[in-house]
Amino acid sequence: MKKSIWSVILAIAVYTAIVFLSDAKEVGNALSGISLYWIPLFLSLSLLNYLLRFFKWQYFLIRIGVHIPWKESLAVFVAGFSMTVSPGKLGELLKCFLLKDSRNIPVSRTSPVVVAEKSLRKGTILSPSDLTLAVKNLNEVSSPGLDLNSFSGKKLLRNIKAGTVITSPMIATLPLIKRGERVKIVISSGPLHLSATGIARTDGKRDQMIRVQNINSNKIIHCRVAAPGLVEVLL
Repeated sequence: MKKSIWSVILAIAVYTAIVFLSDAKEVGNALSGISLYWIPLFLSLSLLNYLLRFFKWQYFLIRIGVHIPWKESLAVFVAGFSMTVSPGKLGELLKCFLLKDSRNIPVSRTSPVVVAEKSLRKGTILSPSDLTLAVKNLNEVSSPGLDLNSFSGKKLLRNIKAGTVITSPMIATLPLIKRGERVKIVISSGPLHLSATGIARTDGKRDQMIRVQNINSNKIIHCRVAAPGLVEVLL
């Protein structure tokens, strides 16, 4: 456990050094514009934020029946920040493996799942500010989300309370293309690349086949949704 923690601390130190050295001038300019009187306040608020997040981490561990000394728990909590900038907050998953390494606690018992940060109404288009990660026992949750990005931008199908685990049946993927929308039609076959403009006659999600009317010939063709405003003909 200690080796794992020190490895993470070293990684944080190296990463911090790289950031400061690569943008030393920009960092210096930014710091010079801040009054020294405000720095203690900023640091205090930041520390308070991390303390509250640690207490939240401890609370969730206790809720799922995981009891470890607070010093060890704090070390695991801090280690998770080594991957703060990783996609989907993978640092949360790192905590699970550290607990597995030190206490042989199954990863499934302490895995982070996506929950509602606040109460949300049906029809809400989820954004990162609506979601957070919380420690849950995967054996007690059906079809949870493990990555914040997997739910961001999707539509909520029912009202939920703060702290509710968000599962796949609760959300719907929004169509990338809506009926009546003007789209670009592309046809690619080897060195041949053609494009045209059309009107979508049905809604379409990514990779879904939809009906598109070519505005020049008025013919209806079936195309695959490739991106917002873009469909392609499969040959």
